[in-house]
Amino acid sequence: MITLRITPDSRLDNKFVDELARTLCAYTSPLERWKGKKIQRPTFLSFETVLEKGNTRFYVSVPPQQEALAKKAIETTWSKATVERVDDPFKQSPTLISTIELDRHFMFALRVDKRKAGALLSVLETLRNLEANEKVYIQTLGVPAPKDWYISAAEAYERFKKGEFPQKYQLNKKTATRTTLKALTHTVYGAASVMSEFLAGEPLEPLRLDEGQRAMILRDGSLSTATLNKTKGDAFEFCMRIGVVSKDNERANAIMRMVSMAFRDLDGDNMLISTPVNPQRGFKRMKERRMNVLSTKDYLSIPEFARLCTLPSKEQQELYKIPNISQLETDVSPLFFEKGMYFGDIVYKGKAQPVHYPVSDYDQLCLPRIFIGGMGSGKTRGALSNILVEAALNGFGAIGIDPAKGEIYEEVSSFLPADKVIRIKFGETPLAIDWRETLHSTKSKNRLANTIISFFNTADMEAGGQTQRFLRAAVMLMETGELKELIRLFTDSTYRAQALEGISEESGNMHEVTMLEFHNHSEARQRQIVSPILNRLDTILGDEYLSECMEASEGVDMVELMSQKKAIVIDVPKKELGEEVVDIIVNLLMTKINLAMTLRTEDHPFFVAMDEPHQYLKSANIWKAAAVESRKWRVGFAWSFHSWEQIPSSLGEIIKSAGPHYTIYKSSKKTFKDLAEELAPFSIEDGINLKRWYAINVLTAGDGMQRAFIARMAPPPLKRKSLR
Repeated sequence: MITLRITPDSRLDNKFVDELARTLCAYTSPLERWKGKKIQRPTFLSFETVLEKGNTRFYVSVPPQQEALAKKAIETTWSKATVERVDDPFKQSPTLISTIELDRHFMFALRVDKRKAGALLSVLETLRNLEANEKVYIQTLGVPAPKDWYISAAEAYERFKKGEFPQKYQLNKKTATRTTLKALTHTVYGAASVMSEFLAGEPLEPLRLDEGQRAMILRDGSLSTATLNKTKGDAFEFCMRIGVVSKDNERANAIMRMVSMAFRDLDGDNMLISTPVNPQRGFKRMKERRMNVLSTKDYLSIPEFARLCTLPSKEQQELYKIPNISQLETDVSPLFFEKGMYFGDIVYKGKAQPVHYPVSDYDQLCLPRIFIGGMGSGKTRGALSNILVEAALNGFGAIGIDPAKGEIYEEVSSFLPADKVIRIKFGETPLAIDWRETLHSTKSKNRLANTIISFFNTADMEAGGQTQRFLRAAVMLMETGELKELIRLFTDSTYRAQALEGISEESGNMHEVTMLEFHNHSEARQRQIVSPILNRLDTILGDEYLSECMEASEGVDMVELMSQKKAIVIDVPKKELGEEVVDIIVNLLMTKINLAMTLRTEDHPFFVAMDEPHQYLKSANIWKAAAVESRKWRVGFAWSFHSWEQIPSSLGEIIKSAGPHYTIYKSSKKTFKDLAEELAPFSIEDGINLKRWYAINVLTAGDGMQRAFIARMAPPPLKRKSLR
């Protein structure tokens, strides 16, 4: 015997439960079951429920040869439920056992209305009254009936049409007493009829003791459709048992009454009644999945049997705390099971498997990444930190920009060896504000000019045509890539005169002539030209730390950093630096990264992970370009934020149009509404009900964007290390 445990999912319904019963209702004759020396036991289907507070479970038991068929039937009936092979769930001996049988002849059917909840809801109500260590076993056992099972029902129906009431003969005290009384009544009435005929010349009217029962069946005018159709299909020989595990006999009896009465919800032309049996013998047959001995055979049609094999709905799962699959599970492309950058685990049909970002296609790997989720969902310590870790482990590189409390470095350094991690912390040691990356270019001055102009063209303020002209001219005159030299060229006439020494208007160099023009202007005109530039530098010139950075010689060369296969963490702590300074420093870093990605000679993938980008939106213009162009240079940008509203709408639209990888944790309804098409088949409700640490992933791999799936995102590196 094989037992399969079924864990219901939150979206299931019981619309196709008839298919489970129909698929496993295959009668085999004794001749077909003859195996040389003995007749093999007939096939059976046992649907089983173990009621236990907080741990109610559902099972199907079948012969070993039917395991594959049963599993397929269950998956067809409840497509998203988990099916797994387990040991026999009937372990503890019950205090009481009762059999549940049909009260009337099996030609009469139970109620099979699929619009009603059936008996399950009333059965589950019993859970409210169970105490710890108390259980209820419910076994619905069916053996496929022979092909001629309906003959007795058809004969009974003919008798019913003639006014008789078909009787169910049972070997129990109640039936024996009722049959004896009816026989005695007929004997007495027969003698009286003979005397009446002898004395009066005519017999008494025939006695019809079944009229009352027949009238009860026909109280609604006719037999139910379920009864009239019962003989038109296959059926199960049926046996049902209830076992109660409790140390208190009084409680056991009360629980037995509750569960037995729950099945009265199926009352139709027939009903289910309870009869106590010997607990030891009853439990033995329950564990063996064998029919009752010396009992009248009861037959249930497929629809009747199916009504006893239902699983709880989402509301019932939540109300009675039934273990379930609370999140929609979808098929996951095998591409994500290959080796690559680990990012989480998925559970599908009870099996857990790690999933990875595929690394064979660099174009797809370096597409932008979006991580959206509420506070505490695991974006910083989990998702972004793991990108840095996995990049280094896979022979790539990554930079993480952390404006908060140094959490990314704490996580990354706990997992990777020290020689694989670089930390740069602004706020402690002054670092030069320069673009030394341009020194790696053969046209360094031109690259420097474009970069500095982009630095001034922030998201909230763009340099006009005149400002750009003088900026470019000054850069072409610079000897270093430092911002302080640029300021000196505009504000120090002596230094500027030295730089322009030997240059005349006839030199033919447009940029030299432009700076000479500036030098020859009046002080008032010079102030007018340089004013927009100084306005943009106001925070730099007025902040103590940034002023020190202006004088510093030690700096960061992004070309050198991005050429390495390491995890690089750059801390720009808002608490120490302030909002405006963080914004400026990150803007500087973005211009340097933008330069470096085109100047580095190595082509291994490199990731730039930015936490809480709403804190440094001066870089938005650079990100717009990076979203669609960086992958060409094998650089993948990743942004982590709470909602789309935190970044400019124009930036959001450009990122979306680039076909990014999405990882969406529990977030606002609007977030899931905005991404409804990408996140299908997941609904808005699925999104806002995501468990903590779980996220919906929509990733591009292979032939394009793959179907969305939910994963439990990888734990933070610090925790991953402890689990290794």
